[in-house]
Amino acid sequence: MSKAVEGAAMLGAAVGMGVLAAFNPMLVASPFFLKVWASMIIGGLGMEAGAIGDALTPNRGQSISTRQSAAYRQVIYGERRVGGIEIYRSTTGSTRNQFNYVIVLAGHVCDSIVGLNLDGRKVYFQGSGPGWSVRNGVGFGGNPDSGNHTGPGGNTYNFGGKVYCEARYGDQSAGDVIAALTANDSRWAPAGGRSPYVGGCTYVYLKIQYDPNLFPGEPEIQFTVRGKNDILDPRTGARGFTNNWALVVADVLENSTFGVGDTGGTNVAQWIAAANVCDEQVPLGIGGTESRYTCNWAYDSAVAPGDALNTMLPAAAGRLSYIGGEWFIWPAYWQGPSAAFDKRALTGAVQWNPYRSARDLFNRVNGTYIAANYPYNTVGNLYDSNGFYDGTLANTFPFGFQPASYPQYAADVRHGFAADQYLAEDLGIERPFDLSHSCVLSITQAQRVAKITLLRNRAQGSGTLEMNLAAWGMQEADVFLMTFPELGWDGKVLEIVLPTLSMEEGSGPDEPPSLRLSFNVQETSSSIYN
Repeated sequence: MSKAVEGAAMLGAAVGMGVLAAFNPMLVASPFFLKVWASMIIGGLGMEAGAIGDALTPNRGQSISTRQSAAYRQVIYGERRVGGIEIYRSTTGSTRNQFNYVIVLAGHVCDSIVGLNLDGRKVYFQGSGPGWSVRNGVGFGGNPDSGNHTGPGGNTYNFGGKVYCEARYGDQSAGDVIAALTANDSRWAPAGGRSPYVGGCTYVYLKIQYDPNLFPGEPEIQFTVRGKNDILDPRTGARGFTNNWALVVADVLENSTFGVGDTGGTNVAQWIAAANVCDEQVPLGIGGTESRYTCNWAYDSAVAPGDALNTMLPAAAGRLSYIGGEWFIWPAYWQGPSAAFDKRALTGAVQWNPYRSARDLFNRVNGTYIAANYPYNTVGNLYDSNGFYDGTLANTFPFGFQPASYPQYAADVRHGFAADQYLAEDLGIERPFDLSHSCVLSITQAQRVAKITLLRNRAQGSGTLEMNLAAWGMQEADVFLMTFPELGWDGKVLEIVLPTLSMEEGSGPDEPPSLRLSFNVQETSSSIYN
C-alpha cells in the first residue's frame, strides 16, 4: 500500500471516528478512544507528508531529509545522494540558536558516507579532530574548515564554526551514544536502562548554528552515501560493498529483511557468470574504461521487492528467470549458441511471424539517467567531466545526482552504422521509445542499454517451435541455431523466450500420453551486444 493511500485510509478512519463521536458523546470520555483517534490523525498526516515528499522526489532527483511521525526504512545500494528521516530535533544554546538533528539515513549497515550537502553546498571537513572518522578509506564528519568555497551559481560560502556532523554506520554497539549530542542536549542520553544508540541503522548527528546569511531558511539536507556493505560475492565467498548489478539483484532475491528472502535460491554458476559480465571493463571513447553494468539506487521498505527488481533490471537490459526452483540472473550479453538443430528435431508445425506490428517498433531511444554532477554542462556539447565526458564542466556542484537526459540513441551514422536503416524502414517517421533509469549513474551505460534495447526490438522475427526431447536441455535465454529450408533458415540464430513442457493424452485408450516440448523464440544476433 502506498503512503498516500495508507495516509488517506488513516485520515478516513479518523473522520469516521469523529462522526461516531458526534452521535455518541460518551466515546469522547474514553481515554482509549481519544488515543486511537489522535494516533489515526497524526499517523495519517505523517503518511500524507511522506507521500508528498515522494511525489516531489522525481523532480528533485533524490530525497531530501524530512520529518515524519512514521516512516519506512531506507535501503541504499551502491553510491547515491539521499536524504533521511529526522527522528529527533531540538534547539539549544544560550539564545536557542543551535539546531540539533538526528537523521537516520538507512535501516542497515552502510559502507561509508562520502559527503554532506546543505542547500546544495558541499561541507568541506577539516579532516581531523572530534567527529572525524575514516571508514573503508572514506573520511567524513567533524567540523568544517574555515575556507571560502564556491557553491551553485558561483556564490561563495564558508561553513567554518557553523556546522558539526558525526556519523554512526549501523554497526554501533549497544550504548554507543554520540557524546557530542549528549553534551549539547542532555535529553538525548541513556535513561531508565535504555540507550538511544539507534541500533542497526546508519544515522548522523548534525548541529547547525543559526546564521541568516548562510541559512535564510531551514536548509535542505542531503548526504552522499555508499550503501549496503554485506552483499555476497559468490566468486570469493566474501561480503562487502559493491555496485555490481548482478550482485545487487541477487542480494534483493536472497535478503530476508528487505528482499524476497529466498536464501540459497540463486543459481550459483549463472550468478558468477552474471557478476563477471557486469565487472567487464568497457573502453570509453574518450579513454579509460568503466564497468559494464552497475546499480546505484536508494528506496524505502514500502517498495515491494518485486517492484525494486523491476526498477533494477533495465539498468543492464536484464532478465530474471525462475527455473527448477532457482533464480537465474541475466544481464544483457552475448552468450553464443549452445546447440544446433534441424527440422528432424521438430514435432509440429512451425509458427513463425517474421515481422512485428508497426505500432510495436521504434527507431529512437530517449530517456534519463542520474547525473552525478551538476551543472551538467556549461560550454561545448552535452557531455561533462565525470569520467564519461569531454572535460568542459565547471565543477562547482559535485555529486548533484539529478535526473538528466542522455543523448538520443539511433542506429545511424553518428553511432557507427552505415545509414539510419530503421528510420528508412519506417518511411522516415521517427518512432521514439522512452527508457529512463533510476539506477544508472553513467551516461555511457545508459546509451549502451539503449542500443541493446533498440536492436532487440528490430530483431523482429518471433514464433513457437515444438521440438522433441533432444532439445530438453535448453532453457530460457539460451541461444541455438536452427536449420529449416522451408523457411530459408540455414543456421538461423534464435533465443529462447519461454520454454513450455506439457503432456498430451494418447489418441486411443491403449496409447500412452506424450510429452510436448515447445519454445517461444526470438531472433537475435551477436551484433546486438557488440
